[in-house]
Amino acid sequence: MYCTLTNWLVISEGEPCHGFYDICLVPLADDKKTAVALEIKHSTSSKATDSEISQLARKALQQIEDKNYCFALKKYANVEEVLCLGIAFSHKSLKYAVKYNKIAT
Repeated sequence: MYCTLTNWLVISEGEPCHGFYDICLVPLADDKKTAVALEIKHSTSSKATDSEISQLARKALQQIEDKNYCFALKKYANVEEVLCLGIAFSHKSLKYAVKYNKIAT
């Protein structure tokens, strides 16, 4: 993943405020205004339903909000918003939850 994202700063397991985010992508180009914060969870249940995986994805998204992961991106002058992405998976099933957050100036 790193080698194909030449115009992005890729931060893994960063510590912005109250915990660690899994992956954060910050655009390096001044004309790109949206960063990406990802929190990834996996179900330990071998029989997880789609509903349970969706709930886990929403939990991952909520963690981004609760722990204020977007706050750390205020230091990048070009970033105006953050695509927050909670991802959950179990074996071959994957679900996600998404929300855009504006960066307060």
